[in-house]
Amino acid sequence: MSFFVTKPGSTNPIRAVVASWFLVQLVLFVGQINVIAPIVSMLFLLCYGVVNLACFVQRVQASPNFRPTFRYFSWHTALFGAIACVAVMFFVQPMYAAASFLLMMLLFIFLNYRSTPANWGEVSQALIYHQVRKYLLRLKDSTISVKYWRPQILMLVTNPRKQYQAIGMMNEIKKGGLFVLGHILVQPFSRNAIHEVKSTKDAWLTLAGLEKWKAFVDIIVSNSVRDGVRSLLASCGLGGMRPNILVLNFIRDTTPSDQLLDRMAAQAEKASRSTWIPHISSSDVDHYSAVTDAFPPIHNLDNEHRSPPLLETEFVGIVRDALLMGKSIIMTRNFAKLESRLQEASGRFHHYIDLYPVVRPGPARSLTFDFILQMATILHMVGRWRNHRIRVFAIVDPGTDIDAEETRLQGVLEDVRIMHAEVKMITYVPQKGEGKSFFNASTREQFSFVNRTILTNSTKTSAVFSYLPSPPERPPEAYRTDDDDDDDDDNDSVRGGRRHHHHHQHASTPTARDHLQRIRDYLEDIDVLTRDTPPICLFHGVEPVVTPNASSV
Repeated sequence: MSFFVTKPGSTNPIRAVVASWFLVQLVLFVGQINVIAPIVSMLFLLCYGVVNLACFVQRVQASPNFRPTFRYFSWHTALFGAIACVAVMFFVQPMYAAASFLLMMLLFIFLNYRSTPANWGEVSQALIYHQVRKYLLRLKDSTISVKYWRPQILMLVTNPRKQYQAIGMMNEIKKGGLFVLGHILVQPFSRNAIHEVKSTKDAWLTLAGLEKWKAFVDIIVSNSVRDGVRSLLASCGLGGMRPNILVLNFIRDTTPSDQLLDRMAAQAEKASRSTWIPHISSSDVDHYSAVTDAFPPIHNLDNEHRSPPLLETEFVGIVRDALLMGKSIIMTRNFAKLESRLQEASGRFHHYIDLYPVVRPGPARSLTFDFILQMATILHMVGRWRNHRIRVFAIVDPGTDIDAEETRLQGVLEDVRIMHAEVKMITYVPQKGEGKSFFNASTREQFSFVNRTILTNSTKTSAVFSYLPSPPERPPEAYRTDDDDDDDDDNDSVRGGRRHHHHHQHASTPTARDHLQRIRDYLEDIDVLTRDTPPICLFHGVEPVVTPNASSV
């Protein structure tokens, strides 16, 4: 339809007028008024009916800018006019009436998909807005039963070049729930910051449209990442549609390549080798280029100079804040490997979604155990993951009755209606100096053993799900500043020189040093668990997500 667009500098649609004249001449060449009259009547009645219907919808939806100047108007007359026009059409000539509606639908579909965008305003926008508002008011947090729980995800993002694969997987695992990409811009609030918010949001929305991610985008300007995350967690969503899961990338994850550029190159290569796959259009190429221009290249990100203690402290503080606000956590790592793993899974060999809960199964199982099972089941429902098999690895101590434990775990899976998962029992092999019980061993030893088990048993695995421990609690006297009377810990430590000085002054106390060491130990435990594994997600649940059967195991 771009052929008929008015040329720059001209206000007359010459080509459109000529095309209209040509169509009218075709009708006149019929030569018989009795043939032409019903067609003209149908089209005029259809036009009047649609106008009346549009006026009816505008009045019912109470659009503030709909103020018609014609007299004797109400929604009753508009509705009556629309119904009357349709009735007269089918009374005069039913076949022509049906053909007119079919032609209108085909023309509407064609224009919707092929015409150039125009900011005319559609009456459907008012209708959708009214209905969404009405049902959001009905959807309240207190009335949502666990039977209808679904993941509503807030994912912290910085750059699609580093997080493209993880974003794609979270878009799949949301299962019809809310999905929000949250981006924090750490800088003072200013006119330049607002301009950057707009350009960054446009880039994210463009990429979401190109990749068909069903995601909202929320950009926050804040003095620190942690304050920005707090703002997102507190304000993101509307009514009963609020995030219940925070997704963030592990701080020590590395990105060996530009995931977005790799995706574009793979897509172009696949299209060039297949005749039935449409090539990337020039407009899409321009849009992708605009997105890549909006985000810095990978090497600039990975080589950023940051103070590790401050960044690690703030990162752990974000995890602690999210749990305090009642949000479950998903922490991702090694997702640069996901695409190659999925390509291998598309062959004749079966690939797996492996679960390593690292908690005791049974009636008193943890919320995290159920959370891991639920999210793996949801992921298995998605198209490209349906050919995967779910495997649950349970670790038992030496001398344990393996058959009894396996039966018990199978009962737990049946209790939450996961029928097709494979159960794998792994006997714990302690290292020197460790006891014989896995669940009495240190977290470092537990995670080290699980890591070795993953590397041994998950060579054909596309994704691994495991357990994320709670972050260390902050002592009240740690990280206090003379001019900061709240109970915040380390969140202000990156804000400037004065607080930076106070941070190091207070970090010199024994309590602060102990707290910093616990943070480093916590991150080291996670690093040990996730090092060199397939793409891995660590889960920490804070709310029930499944409804067990009455016959609980």
